[in-house]
Amino acid sequence: MALFFWMVVFFPCAGDPRCGPEFAPAASSLWAVLFRAGLRGACGGICGRSDVATSARVWSAVVGIVVVALVWVLFAATELVVDVDKDAVTIRFLYLWPARRVPLADIATIESVRYRPLLDYLGYGVRFGPKGLAYNVSGDRGVKIRLRDGGSFLVGSQRPDELADAIGRAKAARE
Repeated sequence: MALFFWMVVFFPCAGDPRCGPEFAPAASSLWAVLFRAGLRGACGGICGRSDVATSARVWSAVVGIVVVALVWVLFAATELVVDVDKDAVTIRFLYLWPARRVPLADIATIESVRYRPLLDYLGYGVRFGPKGLAYNVSGDRGVKIRLRDGGSFLVGSQRPDELADAIGRAKAARE
């Protein structure tokens, strides 16, 4: 069960052929390693073996807590940025994930939708769940983008209707 939890949380696209090379889980696995190392250091320092010197346990706890705090701050500073220009839609998770650029010519349909983050996409972030790929940070509204090649993905948004309209206008101007 613990392995499944770590795979879902830290490797959202692991083993899925629909997640191309641009979605390799290297970025999220780096944060997972740092977070787990920090937790291990903190737990080892606080609950460590009694035969280890007290100063080593204190330093282990301090370093572990600092690493966990830094990873936490990084995640708190992350934001989802969606840019729509005359040629493409670009989705970026600042500081955590490589940008994805989708040419407007590749987009078949755009739809403003409500979704269930935990059930449909297994949480927040860059996720691959039962309903496909999602980029989301909060809320339950977004834009479902279907591609001409049959693929699709969801982009979470506080203002999904405006985002769908912007993509639609850019697509119409291009055609």
